[in-house]
Amino acid sequence: MLKISIIEDNKKETQELMDVLTEWANTAFEKTDITVFSSGEEYFEKKIDETEDLIILDIKLDGMSGMEIANRLRSERRRCHILFLTAYSEFALEGYQYHAINYIVKPITVEKISKTLYEIVDEQRSHMYTFTDNSGSIIQLPFDDILYIISEKHSVKLHTRTNIFTENISISDIIGRLPKTFIRVHRSYIANMVNVERVSRTELVLTDQSAKPVPVGRSYAPDVQKRFAEYAARFERWG
Repeated sequence: MLKISIIEDNKKETQELMDVLTEWANTAFEKTDITVFSSGEEYFEKKIDETEDLIILDIKLDGMSGMEIANRLRSERRRCHILFLTAYSEFALEGYQYHAINYIVKPITVEKISKTLYEIVDEQRSHMYTFTDNSGSIIQLPFDDILYIISEKHSVKLHTRTNIFTENISISDIIGRLPKTFIRVHRSYIANMVNVERVSRTELVLTDQSAKPVPVGRSYAPDVQKRFAEYAARFERWG
């Protein structure tokens, strides 16, 4: 499923965009979950879960502009894709500084937006961890949903915000199947930096406040702090 937020203050253009997205979804046999906001202020007030795959922004809005919204999204380390819409092509270069996936000049059409949507769907599929759990079921998890992994004898437990999954694999083997955002922080723990709020020499505090801190082994601490500092520095330009 593709989760999309639209920030657009023109009701007619919002409906036209919704129609285009519906047409694309029907053609592509994809499901979409679309939420509409009339301003950046409304988005930041109401959008709490931060789970969308794509935010479609009109650059020219009453109140916060599309560029101001994009700047705040990146300064808050939101990892969603941004797609700018505007009637004026001269804003394109400015928009790409926020790592926008695309920039579309109105009017919006299925032909104009299809390539971008397919790129996101393809990326979603490549960002999944697929494994067989201890019951024999085949599981697919988005990498970003994994908070941390604990080694227990000859298996590991993958902790997400809502579930715990068990896979019969060693911690040394599973680390080789994970993206570089996953780091060994302890003899028995792997953490996903995407979901880390802060790091000390003894533990990691996660962005999910209901999750317990992840311990950092003494011998791992210098590398963990270095790796997390490098990861966090990617977002400083928007601070």
